Amino acid sequence: EGFTEYFANLFQVNQGLITEDEFYALMSEKERYAIANYPKDISFTEMSKNILEPEMKEIYPNVYQKGALMAMCIDLIIRDKSNGKRGLRDMMGELSGMYGPTKPFDDAELIPVVTKITYPEVGDFLQKYVVKGESLDYAQYLKLAGVDRVNLKVPVDIALVVDMVPFIK
Repeated sequence: EGFTEYFANLFQVNQGLITEDEFYALMSEKERYAIANYPKDISFTEMSKNILEPEMKEIYPNVYQKGALMAMCIDLIIRDKSNGKRGLRDMMGELSGMYGPTKPFDDAELIPVVTKITYPEVGDFLQKYVVKGESLDYAQYLKLAGVDRVNLKVPVDIALVVDMVPFIK
């Protein structure tokens, strides 16, 4: 689901529906929302295995936030290591060719297979953040795309007038 969410946002950039800046703003909002609403150190592997447990079911929507962000990071790793020649879509295409709709994969073999068809850094990422659930520094991976994190001061109106009645924030 996280990969699907990532691709849905990336597709909009690809088709010229949104700008790259708007895409990064969407990803930034996903990060903000995930940090504010879900545990930072959750194993997605454990969440998946125990999804019917109430505490895991409650945090499942995080796959649309952190899951999409993890997909973005994997895409950035693959693009960096291949000098822009390959990306997450290529990896998914290879996996689809290996497994397809009629041949399921064994959970235990998926990360080694992904590592083999991509790069050791992708396997390390999956182990560290998907399996172990360590807290993820997205800025580290965004730097691979030349994106730096900055804090912006956004002006806020402190007064609002409605029907000639002033309201102060």
